[in-house]
Amino acid sequence: MPEKSGKQEAETVAAPLFRRVCGAFATGVAVAAVTGRDGKPHGLTVNSFTSVSLHPPLVLVCIGHKAATHGPFSSAAHF
Repeated sequence: MPEKSGKQEAETVAAPLFRRVCGAFATGVAVAAVTGRDGKPHGLTVNSFTSVSLHPPLVLVCIGHKAATHGPFSSAAHF
């Protein structure tokens, strides 16, 4: 992702592409990842993955509060 002033900016996704991609994911396992405040990547596999909105493109993943990756995900601007 492009960097600006030391912070990552989210890239936009066209709504038709986002709809097509989410529609192709019927069920299963997905991987979600973030870059933590420490600059290191953090990720986990999820089986609760839901499309929420086209504008803006949003998905929902459920992460337990006791999960090791909860902190990096809860403090990230996007994943």
